[in-house]
Amino acid sequence: QAEDLETFLESWKSFLPPLIFVTDIEKDGTLKGPNINIYEKLLIKYPHSSWAVSGGIDKIETVKNLKIRGIKDMIIGKAIYEKKIDLEELGKELC
Repeated sequence: QAEDLETFLESWKSFLPPLIFVTDIEKDGTLKGPNINIYEKLLIKYPHSSWAVSGGIDKIETVKNLKIRGIKDMIIGKAIYEKKIDLEELGKELC
């Protein structure tokens, strides 16, 4: 829930590390696409931290879409396991 996340981040704002892992548990394992709106808000509100995102990443186009928005780090599991994302293509995209 975005409100809980935002409240937590605001209370720790001056202590945020340079890289933060965040998983949208409502999207995790669904292969239905990530909640890009949350990640865009995080990038804007906390520009001094990088975000490693996971949850719902379903295809290579999603990876490209996240990269365009400024998300460089992603945790991709089920899409690779179910061969929805090819590792060779993913490697080329992330380099």
